[in-house]
Formats: sequence, structure tokens, C-alpha cells
Amino acid sequence: MLNKLFIFAVTLFLIFSLIASTHLWADSPFGSDTEKSNRERIEKKLNSIIFEKCNFDRLDLTIILPYLTKRSKELDPEHTGVNFVLRGPYQPPPFNSTHREMSLSLENLPLRKILEYLCQATDHDYKIENGIVVLFPLTKH
Repeated sequence: MLNKLFIFAVTLFLIFSLIASTHLWADSPFGSDTEKSNRERIEKKLNSIIFEKCNFDRLDLTIILPYLTKRSKELDPEHTGVNFVLRGPYQPPPFNSTHREMSLSLENLPLRKILEYLCQATDHDYKIENGIVVLFPLTKH
């Protein structure tokens, strides 16, 4: 009886160890091979998709990001483009508590530079998660 209990406990330990290590590896900065290739693919698109003209006149990020997604698909030779998501506790304008409306006029810039200007002007940052560019508000301390 004690022998069966010991085997059962060891089996449970091994199963939980395997699950935990898989979960921890997926959350690591390096991520899985799939996540790494997704991140590299999006990084490449951010650098290679060039916007000849980009004009925003007092537009909110909730309008700009869907436009960038649509336009990046049109400009991408593979027509997959880059998907953008806005994350955070938002309310629609004019009730939002964070400044997200902006005016911007740029020419001949890669999508990455446009994204950096948007983030800088609206106090946001971004990261790539599961093949999607996620924008989030900077925390102010």
C-alpha cells in the first residue's frame, strides 16, 4: 500500500513539475519558438512597411490604431499587416482620463517610427504579444 502511494505521489509530482515548467517557459522573456518567430515577424513588418504619408488631425488612438492595422495590410506584400490592440481602462472621448488624442503629419516613415511617435505623444508604450502589437498606458509614479 505504501509503495503504491509513493508511486502515485511521484507521478503527481512529475506531472505538476512538467506543467509548471512549461508554463514558466511560456511566460519567460524568451517565450516559445512560435512566440519568438511571431515577434520576429512583427518586428520585421514594423521596420519594412513604409507609410508614404500619414496625417492624423485630432484623432483618438481608438480611431488611429484600426486605421494603421488596415493600411499596414494594404502596404504589406503578404497582405497580413500588423494588428494593433489598445489595452487599459479606457472610456470614450471626451470622458477618458488619459490623453490619447493627437495630430500628426509624417512622410516616408516605417510603421515602427509612426508607432513610436504615437506612443510618445499619448504617454503609451507597446509590446508584441502573440503576434499582435499591444499598446498600454505608461504608469506614472
